[in-house]
Amino acid sequence: MSMLAVVAVAIVGLLFLAIVPLLSGSEQSGRTQTSADAAALAGAQDVREYVLDQLHSVFTVGGWNSFGTLIGPARGYGAAQSYASANDAELITYSYDPSRDRFSVRTRLLAEAPNGDRAESLATASLGVKLGTCGIGRHTTVVGYEEEPTPEPPPDPPADPDPDESAPPTSSPTPTQTPTPVPILGFEYRFTCDGFDSGWSLEISDLLDDTADWLDDQLVPSLVE
Repeated sequence: MSMLAVVAVAIVGLLFLAIVPLLSGSEQSGRTQTSADAAALAGAQDVREYVLDQLHSVFTVGGWNSFGTLIGPARGYGAAQSYASANDAELITYSYDPSRDRFSVRTRLLAEAPNGDRAESLATASLGVKLGTCGIGRHTTVVGYEEEPTPEPPPDPPADPDPDESAPPTSSPTPTQTPTPVPILGFEYRFTCDGFDSGWSLEISDLLDDTADWLDDQLVPSLVE
């Protein structure tokens, strides 16, 4: 019996030595995946807040202003880095593609596994809107015409000549020319995005309010499998 007990204890010890590294590796894998997920979502949330905050500051000088240019691929990096650090990891890579609506990150745990490695994980998030396809356009349009000046009244006709005198021939009055209307120019604005078109509007403030409401509903950070 004593021999069986020794063998049993040895088997248990071997199993323990084999299982502990596996459990440690699994735990590290879970932690680094959490850090990657949090970093990707943080980057997406940062872009959402930036777009909604800066929307009313977008000015167009004609043509088309793309959100892809406004945002850039590094937007959200600081937020992603902070969340990776809060989960005891470091941010190895970060990229945001506004045209594909993808936030891609890779994180690595700061703590080493028993074998000396540090676990790494990838995560991808989206916002729900391909902001690289979005933008505000502006063009010139006629919004009215200047008021026509009031024509000068014709001069009084000369007094009748002495009937004993021969009257000079009268000339035909010069016809009054119709003035050419002078147009008043203004701007029309339009916001378009994949799935949304505001149409042209003279009121930029109203257009931006409607656009902000739509973006507020559509921009929802989520993980992509």
